Amino acid sequence: MLYPAEEFDALVERYRRTSETPAEEREFNRRLFGSAREVELDAQGRLLLAADHRTFARITERAVFTGVGNVVEVVGEEVWDAETADLDNASSFTQLHDRVNARGVAAPPSPA
Repeated sequence: MLYPAEEFDALVERYRRTSETPAEEREFNRRLFGSAREVELDAQGRLLLAADHRTFARITERAVFTGVGNVVEVVGEEVWDAETADLDNASSFTQLHDRVNARGVAAPPSPA
């Protein structure tokens, strides 16, 4: 996942507040910060993903960048194809939509 700095900070705070135990918070922070990297664009507007991130996302020849709300998910093309194959038809997508909506959708926060 690629997070803008403010979204990453919000993620860290959310997990800090919702950890069940201090040990769980420490474990999550180790995993999150241990793998997080700040990225910058080069002079041509490209970003370089670290080798361990490419391996984790199973990126070989091609990558898929997809918007997920306020962040961008980056995965290998084969992973994307496998995970989205059943959503190519209206019935599968409708079933997924109905399952998500059955759980309820949280209302957006009120402006302060």
